[in-house]
Amino acid sequence: MTLFLFAAKLAWLVLRPSNLLWLATAAALAWQRRQRKKRNDPTKDQWPKTRAPQRLLVGLALLFLFAASPLGHMPLWALEQRFPICNFDRLTVDAVAVLGGAVKTNLSNQTGQLAVGNSGERLLSLARLAQAPDAPLIIASGGTFALQGRRNEAEWLAQWLEQIGVPSGRVAFEGASLNTHQNARGIKKLLPDQARRIAVVTSAFHMPRAVGVFRAAGFDVTACPVDFRVNLYQVWGYPNAAEALGHFDQAMHELLGLAAYRLTGRSRSLWPAP
Repeated sequence: MTLFLFAAKLAWLVLRPSNLLWLATAAALAWQRRQRKKRNDPTKDQWPKTRAPQRLLVGLALLFLFAASPLGHMPLWALEQRFPICNFDRLTVDAVAVLGGAVKTNLSNQTGQLAVGNSGERLLSLARLAQAPDAPLIIASGGTFALQGRRNEAEWLAQWLEQIGVPSGRVAFEGASLNTHQNARGIKKLLPDQARRIAVVTSAFHMPRAVGVFRAAGFDVTACPVDFRVNLYQVWGYPNAAEALGHFDQAMHELLGLAAYRLTGRSRSLWPAP
């Protein structure tokens, strides 16, 4: 694991909105209690009165109300709408990269069965492309942190494709990458130097960052977003606070990732466009 990846994972534990909300609330309550004790202690110098803890708590409550309301879906929806849906049957590219993130590798290694997360549409797209006789070169990318077992995502995908009847050799695999930047670098090593037109298949909310990274790696990118999550009719007509907060978390992760990748030179744009 690189220092950048370790720092990113550690920072996200704190910056994740749902985690940050309760951490900041606990800190504000402790601050308020400490002020109250000092004001009531005659042996201590009187501290100037401040409403900062109360204001912080009100601000956190407003942030929670926003994130858990239908408005909390909107940042993720904006990310998903950045790139239009592509036509898989009319791709004029040298290769197709299906990015990892669909397989729960540690759970798969624990149970001995393929466990798929919320991004299962990436697998469906991989199967569709692999079974098309005239599809270009396909590369499935994905490693693992290997907390349990040693099989990475690419190895699980290879087994699954064999089980559904995809001929061996139809898909190439890149199994060392742990983030989008490593995806692009690993895939580039598998392609001939003249292969520069690439279709990237990943979740719609993740597509802006993926496009920025692959462009910075020297590719001419065709975006093929899948795994759309925000249904505007549903989120306004049938509110779900837990889902809204989860979508807000996911959107903030991507927006922070876009900023971090731009600042570190992993992408040349803060908000990649079609």
